[in-house]
Amino acid sequence: MKNKYCSYCDTYKPAVEFYKQKSSPDGLQYRCKDCSVLARKKWAEDNNKSIRRYRDDDYRKHADGYKERAHRWRKENHEKKKLVDKIWRTNNKEKKAAIDKKWRENNRDKEEHNRKSREYAKAHPDKSRENVRRRRAIKCKAPGRGVTASQEKDIIAQHSGICVYCGKKANKIELDHIVPLARGGAHDIDNIALSCDTCNRKKGAKSLLVFLYGTQCQR
Repeated sequence: MKNKYCSYCDTYKPAVEFYKQKSSPDGLQYRCKDCSVLARKKWAEDNNKSIRRYRDDDYRKHADGYKERAHRWRKENHEKKKLVDKIWRTNNKEKKAAIDKKWRENNRDKEEHNRKSREYAKAHPDKSRENVRRRRAIKCKAPGRGVTASQEKDIIAQHSGICVYCGKKANKIELDHIVPLARGGAHDIDNIALSCDTCNRKKGAKSLLVFLYGTQCQR
């Protein structure tokens, strides 16, 4: 058989364009592959709720088997899983944050969590400050590559712990975003200046010109 008639698209096509079907007289389906795919997609869309209900029921009945297969696949495809997860997190940042927040709310003792957080901050002050800055940048939806604990140490050493705004050596030194995150500034080492805690509080979310001279740049 060279050509076969597809009753769906009303077209004669080569036999290779049809899926096999043993019960059919010619051993081929009555619709071509393209029409079969479209028909299956349409059926799935029309029966979406039924499909979901069936899958949920099947998962509940065979949860252990599903989990075992998933665990085995992750173990055998570790690098691929890491890459897939990274791509998903990059494309679904808000959804990932919502999932993490819900999980924390449902799976933690608040007092125990706070105790562990205090212990971690005390044992790793540099890393803790880095995490706080990163969370604040995410909350402000700020661009940038971030500022690591090692970069913080480098900039403090370069400026000998002296505040760039008042020129004094500070007892409590902080990293200030030159262009505030609230004004669209980037959470990036290129947008960081060394500041004492007093100047940092005074500057707040003000632009650099307003903080230094009390006026906006006139154009």
